[in-house]
Amino acid sequence: MKTSAPRHFDSTSTAADVLAGVDLSGRSVLVTGGGSGIGRETARALASAGARVTLAVRDTAAGDRAARQVEQSEPGAAVDVRELDLSDVGSVDRLVAAWDAPLDVLIANAGVMKTPEQYTPEGWELQFATNHLWHFALATGLHDALAASGNARVVVVSSSGHDSSPVDFDDLFFARRPYDPDLAYGQSKTANVLFAVEAARRWQPEGITANALMPGGVWTDLQRHWDPDELAQAKEASAGGGQVKSVEQGAATSALLASAPELEHVSGRYFEDCHQADVVAAVTDGLHGVREHALNPVAAARLWDVSSALLAAGRRAAGAGAEAVVRRLIAAIVEGRDDLVLQLLSPDVEFVNGELGTLRGPAAVLATMRQVTTTMDDVRWDVPRISSRGGHVLAERVDNFARGGTWASIPLVGVFDVRDGQVVHWREYFDAEQGRTAMAALPDRRQ
Repeated sequence: MKTSAPRHFDSTSTAADVLAGVDLSGRSVLVTGGGSGIGRETARALASAGARVTLAVRDTAAGDRAARQVEQSEPGAAVDVRELDLSDVGSVDRLVAAWDAPLDVLIANAGVMKTPEQYTPEGWELQFATNHLWHFALATGLHDALAASGNARVVVVSSSGHDSSPVDFDDLFFARRPYDPDLAYGQSKTANVLFAVEAARRWQPEGITANALMPGGVWTDLQRHWDPDELAQAKEASAGGGQVKSVEQGAATSALLASAPELEHVSGRYFEDCHQADVVAAVTDGLHGVREHALNPVAAARLWDVSSALLAAGRRAAGAGAEAVVRRLIAAIVEGRDDLVLQLLSPDVEFVNGELGTLRGPAAVLATMRQVTTTMDDVRWDVPRISSRGGHVLAERVDNFARGGTWASIPLVGVFDVRDGQVVHWREYFDAEQGRTAMAALPDRRQ
């Protein structure tokens, strides 16, 4: 990375300004939520400086469109798209398992704001889970890839909204107090900063820096959960006041922390308007300053331990729940309970069988299972062993069937992928060892 010095930026600077003269050739960057808004502009700007950028998005079609837009506006840009659903630990684990190269920059940009009261299948409040826990899982999962870089950077998009709440370790998920979307958002944004503080301490020996930032006041789709009247009033009040940034300006601080040579060894800090923020007793004008509770090293260490424990428990529960779903599915097939089979199969389920090929959709899977079983005089499924690795389940079974008065047995291994209580992928192997090998290659969500 080469640039001239000194450089001075402020609230009016854009990502393009920050990256002028910076060469990121050979640097790899992963941006969550890179399909729109500040994330897309951050990705575009970094790609324009030569970085190889990966957009991690829930909607891969939207991500592909964003990638093409970047490549059209920046000829020669290298942009990849990966699926990442920050409501599903399995999605996080799959991205981590598939990442097979050093990672120079991770930008935790995706997030939600002031959502109605919602909880994940694990029982976690949605804003805390989306904004903090799943990004924590992603960053810790990619730790080895970051360490392999030698000088990696983790950039965490927080908000001045952290002013409204510290992390309430006694009631993270509003079990004892009425749900408040502002407090929930504030707590999640404080968690973002605390993660950067503790990651800076833990990962400093490996050359990894971690910093958090406030992008500024930017009108994007992030405000989609606001009350419409409140949003209209806020936009009217901010018009012409100089407090609202463009998306290009909102991406500037992320781009700075991801690239600036002068920040190579700066870590565990909170930035705004392209400079380190002042510690304040209360955020001023709703935008500026960082509270002490967001930088507290004791709280940061505690949050790391709590987050690790929550994820471990969530993965264990995912494994147990997935195993129960597969047991119910097998029982429903044996009992001829078509209604229950359809209930347990995802609308997009994929069934792969060496003889039957690949089938998609619950109706196709059900019709095939019915066709196979009705061609035999009698069928008995024996399932001597079933085990799980997170959301993946291995069912070793024997199909005993009678055809023309002669009994035969076929050993089969089924590898199932279960998400949100439904089977989404089901592959059968006639070679048990091959099935066990395939299962072993899948990420273990319990670790």
